[in-house]
Amino acid sequence: MLAMESTELEEFVRAWKDNSCSLFGLLRPELPSDRALEQGLKELIQDCYQTLLIGRYNDSIVMMGVFLEALMKERISLKTGIDFREPYGKCVDKLMGIRRRNERIEPLDHGALIETRDVIFLDRFREKRNRYTHFDETKVVKGKIHGAWEIN
Repeated sequence: MLAMESTELEEFVRAWKDNSCSLFGLLRPELPSDRALEQGLKELIQDCYQTLLIGRYNDSIVMMGVFLEALMKERISLKTGIDFREPYGKCVDKLMGIRRRNERIEPLDHGALIETRDVIFLDRFREKRNRYTHFDETKVVKGKIHGAWEIN
């Protein structure tokens, strides 16, 4: 069992509360009332927010990936009428207006469904999210050093 001095625990709790309070306003901007999101998307935003708020940062990154994948599928459905059920990477390809077959890239009839800058963001986020989803520890910590508590 982890034995921690009460002053250390109190300091940890105080630091966590201070950090949470200072970040609270940044973590959950209110959606304008004229925006109508599908209920499932609203729930995913709430899941992202709650995991961030309680300090589950790895979980929140994974949840953001789940949210973005659902959002991409919604965009594809609205733009093409297709109920697209492929994973994140194929959603990005569909939005770019391409299909990958082996080593070849083929254009799709509908063309791009979002702007290039958005595709770049989604692809970069996928790379970062994968580090956490598949816990590639060497890429996640990437030379960062942090103090640790001794566990007796």
